[in-house]
Amino acid sequence: MRSSVDSRIRGGRSHLVWSYARWGCLAFGALALLPPALLAADGPAAPPGSSTAAGNPWAAVSSLAEGRELHTATLLDDGRVLVAGGLARSLDQSVDNGFHTLASIEIYDPAADTWIAAAPMLLSRYWHTATLLPNGTVLVVGGADVHNTPIELAQVYDPIANSWRNIDLLGKVAHTATRMRDGRVLLVGGLGNFPGDITSVVYDPAVSDFTTVAFLKAARFDHTATLLNDGRVLIAGGNGAGGALDSAETYDPATNQWTLVAPLGGIRMLHSGTLLSDGRVLVAGGQDNFTTLATTEIYDPATDTWTPAAPLPEPRESPEAVLLANGHVLLAGGSSESTFFDGALDYDPTANTWSPAGNLSAPRRDFTLTPLPSGQVLAVGGSNGTGPDIAELASADLYTAPGSSGGGGGPPCKPHKPCHCHDGRHGSEGRMSDCDRRH
Repeated sequence: MRSSVDSRIRGGRSHLVWSYARWGCLAFGALALLPPALLAADGPAAPPGSSTAAGNPWAAVSSLAEGRELHTATLLDDGRVLVAGGLARSLDQSVDNGFHTLASIEIYDPAADTWIAAAPMLLSRYWHTATLLPNGTVLVVGGADVHNTPIELAQVYDPIANSWRNIDLLGKVAHTATRMRDGRVLLVGGLGNFPGDITSVVYDPAVSDFTTVAFLKAARFDHTATLLNDGRVLIAGGNGAGGALDSAETYDPATNQWTLVAPLGGIRMLHSGTLLSDGRVLVAGGQDNFTTLATTEIYDPATDTWTPAAPLPEPRESPEAVLLANGHVLLAGGSSESTFFDGALDYDPTANTWSPAGNLSAPRRDFTLTPLPSGQVLAVGGSNGTGPDIAELASADLYTAPGSSGGGGGPPCKPHKPCHCHDGRHGSEGRMSDCDRRH
């Protein structure tokens, strides 16, 4: 059985049972044996803002100081992007299977096309979450160190003071974090001593504390979490004790209850989940226990139904997807078996069609895709493949939708302003594009 636990970088510790065999790396109840890896460069850097090919909507921008994958990228209130932690290749390949985790922070300024180093986290970590809070600070929770030991210390970053504050202990890995309408953050599932975590925890920034809330109906990790327009949070698919899941459930913060909803059309994990402008949710790609998937489905919370949608042109697991200002979905990167993708796709929910959306400067998986206030989308870092030439990427690409100038983006939506953002969410969770600045 294939698993979402990537043994080349996430191989299990001897006392954990959530490691599985993948890519020929045996890891069940024993330390994974990782294939040898060599350092590799991203290749010659393109001039900032230049496109990799004529007509390509993706343009190379300034690179990180340090390549990384399984990091986080968080859009700050001032329009900059905070990149935190991640996993990187070590010069000494004989130590910790040739990898190390990062505590470093880099902040990207789209207006200047520059990266600056910021105050590092107290502990290095990867596979964590980072969530913008209503006051403009960033909550970082969980993740693991290079030995896959869960990081329990949670921290909050203040971008104005460029400082970190330790808040509490909460060890979660491969979980999801969703900022709800009231500003609290819902942390769901993840990995622990078993394949999947049944707990859900809420962080309240008003009191800076975690509270365990209702248990999930099914333990899971590598699922998706999507904030619905009615304030509920939809959890779909993922991996559990028996492998990939088809179950879905919603959390209602008003009642503190989880409710099973209609199941997916099939089991899937490592997929993408995107809220559409009309309030429905698009789930795309992923894998079942053996096969990378090209199938997609749309969930309608009004009718509690899943409907098959147009399939991807090729199967992809771990793609990244975001909603564009025009209501389309941009899906990029991911992998299928040993093939890593540089191609991006555009989904039109009205026509129910996928079309090519250019190419990233390098194949990427385990990278980040962040919508900017300008309507552009920033892709950062990731891994470029498998085998001896694998590398954690420092490069970054900027997507500008055809026909869009990509400039003059709207200001962030503030929690106290009753605006709706281009991704269909309320102002406390999203940002406005030019066409949305009517409130």
